[in-house]
Amino acid sequence: MSHNARSASQSSTATLTTPPRSGGDNTAGTLLHRWILWFILATPAVAWTIGWFGNQTLQYAEHAVHPTGVIAGILVIVALFATPWRQLVRNRYGALWLARHRRHIGVASFGYALLHTWFYLLETESVPSILTDLYRFDMVTGWIALLLFLPVAMTSNTPSVHTLGQRWKSVQRLTYAASIIGFIHILSLNGWSNPWEALIVASPLLVLEAWRVRRFLSTR
Repeated sequence: MSHNARSASQSSTATLTTPPRSGGDNTAGTLLHRWILWFILATPAVAWTIGWFGNQTLQYAEHAVHPTGVIAGILVIVALFATPWRQLVRNRYGALWLARHRRHIGVASFGYALLHTWFYLLETESVPSILTDLYRFDMVTGWIALLLFLPVAMTSNTPSVHTLGQRWKSVQRLTYAASIIGFIHILSLNGWSNPWEALIVASPLLVLEAWRVRRFLSTR
């Protein structure tokens, strides 16, 4: 490979793997699109929260635990989907838009994880029951995933990118660990009896990550 071709290849790879500077583009159109995205992302959470304050029953909390957890899982999968999808299709088929907004989607995922945890605490009702649940594998994996997700969400903003420098990417990579443990949390619920929902939701990301690994190994 010639020097110019190698440089072009490296430039293309850097363009695909460097996080977009979504915080630096504050044109009116971009801000409008961002507010519309946040309106869509926040609407179910606001509806559930208003519903709780208007109802405040154990049954309401029980019914809200599962869907809030599912939305948290779907959103983090969509956020993680951005990089391999952009590598596969370059900037086509919505890949550039997804890459620009993956931080917002990831933060929304953490918000739904918090809402999921809140409804779980309301459903459980008592501190002794919560402490007893900590000995359950499916519960402890959920708490670990949430704690790993916390620094990722707290640093998913432009000031943190500038403050942390190269360390910012290391913090953000905790998303992978949190997602894997969260995936195990979902699989292990109800005694591992119904893993299909989690597998179906995660299957696009699993396929693309397998493609990334194969691509990486083939270039070594």
